[in-house]
Amino acid sequence: MTQKDRLDIINTSAFYLIATIWLLLNTMGIISVTICPLKLLFHIPCPGCGITRASGLLLKGQFFDAFILNPNSAPLYCNLSISSIHQDKISS
Repeated sequence: MTQKDRLDIINTSAFYLIATIWLLLNTMGIISVTICPLKLLFHIPCPGCGITRASGLLLKGQFFDAFILNPNSAPLYCNLSISSIHQDKISS
């Protein structure tokens, strides 16, 4: 193993350690860091903010809560569903 390989492993490990600590602290509410550039600059949520959580709610069948969290989630998943069905027809 070369010196560069060792340095790459150390840097990658440090990055993952810092990311894990940040996620834990942010999840526990100890820190609250916004990483959305649009929200940081203009103090409004971007169209993608909350899409992951809204997607989880859609999958659980909680459509109203998903819409409240991010109104873009329902049209996005409708488009993805139609695209996947259309892609299956093209493939076969």
